[in-house]
This record gives sequence, C-alpha cells and structure tokens, in this order.
Amino acid sequence: MIEVLLATHNSEKYLRELMDSLLSQTLSDLRILVSDDGSTDGTKNIIRAYAGKNKNITLLENNLPLGGAKENFFYLTGHADADYVLFADHDDVWLPNKAADTLAVMLEMEKAACADTPLLVHTDLMVVDEGLHIIAPSMMKAQKLSRTYNTLNRLLSQNHVTGCTVMANRALIGKVKYVDLGPVVMHDWWLALVASAFGRIGFLDKATIQYRQHQENEIGAVDTRGYGYLKSSLKNTERLKKRLFDTYRQAGEFYATYGKELSEKNALIVRSYAEFEKINSCAKWARLFRFHYFKYGFVRKIGQLILG
Repeated sequence: MIEVLLATHNSEKYLRELMDSLLSQTLSDLRILVSDDGSTDGTKNIIRAYAGKNKNITLLENNLPLGGAKENFFYLTGHADADYVLFADHDDVWLPNKAADTLAVMLEMEKAACADTPLLVHTDLMVVDEGLHIIAPSMMKAQKLSRTYNTLNRLLSQNHVTGCTVMANRALIGKVKYVDLGPVVMHDWWLALVASAFGRIGFLDKATIQYRQHQENEIGAVDTRGYGYLKSSLKNTERLKKRLFDTYRQAGEFYATYGKELSEKNALIVRSYAEFEKINSCAKWARLFRFHYFKYGFVRKIGQLILG
C-alpha cells in the first residue's frame, strides 16, 4: 500500500494540475491523504470534488492552524499508515512514472537491507516556471548538489534531499519523532537525517517531477552556478549566517531526540556539530576538517569557514 501525503494552503491556482498528475500515475491505486492548513480560497472544495470521484482520496478535516508546510507535513506523517509514503507539494506536476520508478529503487534497497531498516529514496527534479516551461532539466546540477553527500556528517550542514521527490518506507516513518519541532528546518531534512543515522538513503538520477517556481514558493530552487551566485551570497551574509546557525540548532534538536539511540560514532558526530553555536572559530575549523561537515561546492565551503 502506497500513500501520497499532500499538504495544501491556498493552493487552488495549481492544485488541479497536481491532482491530475497524481491520478495519472502508471502505478495504480495510490492513496492520497490531504491536510489543508487554513486555506481561504477554494482549495478544500477542489479536494472534496476529487475525493467525491475517487475513493482513494481523503481530506483530513482539521480546523486548527498548523503553522506552515513543515508542520503540515509532520501532521500528515503522523496519520500515514501505508507501507510506503510519498510526499507531494501542491504546486508541482508529477511525471507519469514517478511513483513506479521510485518504488523500484526502494524495493531494490529493501532486498539488500533488513526488513526493519529505515529507508529513503529521493530523485532529481526538473525546474520549471509557472507555465511549466523548463528552467533547468536537473535541479541537482543547477544547485550543485551531490548524490554522494548523503551521510550523516554531510547532511547536518546541507540538505540534498527534496521532499516532493521522497519515498519513505514504514520503518522510516515509524522512526520519525521530535521533542521540539521549532528547531527542525524542514520535514525532508529531518527525514534525511533519520535515514542517514539509522538506515540508508538511495537516489534515482532522473527527474520525476516538474518543480514549479513562482512568487509564492515557500522553498524553491536557487541556481548556484557562476559568479552571480557568489556575488549574491556576499550581499546576504547575515541571512547565510542565520541559515548556518539554524543547522546547529537542528542538530541539537536531533541529538536531544535521538541521542540515546544513536551509535557512539553518530552521537559524537551530531553532538560535535550541535556545539558549533557555542565554540570559537578555530574550534569550528578543526571540527569541520575532522568530521568533514563541509557542504558541497567551493563557494559554500568558503562560506562555512568565514561565517560559521
């Protein structure tokens, strides 16, 4: 049984295109679980109309504000009960084989792992504009992300996993928890940390969705190629510094939540990174090189050394 978790908020502009792409998947009988976070437009009516024609679509009736996409996806995760879970953003379009191709990678990973191993599969994305015209055929290349940077030490400082491409198995969903959701940056990053600490992460080197960019994106794609990105980074040092410190706090929350369950090696890796907020620059540099916390890409590494 496979479940798609869809978080919505004032989503009516693009929602029908997403829903049609979900229902057009070559992998049939997907269950779609929707949670709406206080929409004031026609989002709920659209979902109810689709649900009236398809018994596999369920809208969780929740009248309490959740707070944002992060909170909404964690709320959905708590209600998921399928063997495999996929995550969907309300403004994207899935390519027809997305679910089937991702499941194929997951099943191959399960053959090589124990039945209770938390597993995560993610894929590349095609970046498009509002009209679905291609901006970049590969977001991994456009953002200079690396499929090999999926170990715990690397993921503490930089997330390479995009939530709308993720499939998680039951073991991973069952492992998800937190003490305080506040320091958690985003649900996909948290899932990636859990999978890297207790299981495995797999990557499908293929774009499986059209990742729409528009003015209302809560999180979008940033082109990190060339001098323009470096120039932009130098103008936004305070924002970049805040993002770095957010990763330290997230690591602290991860240790508070899972510290007693982590292996001795992983506990040291997480704790050492979480302490970056309190130690001086020389100590940070020493740990960066010792534990290889560096982000992918020259500019990002320099940023860590200067701003961290």
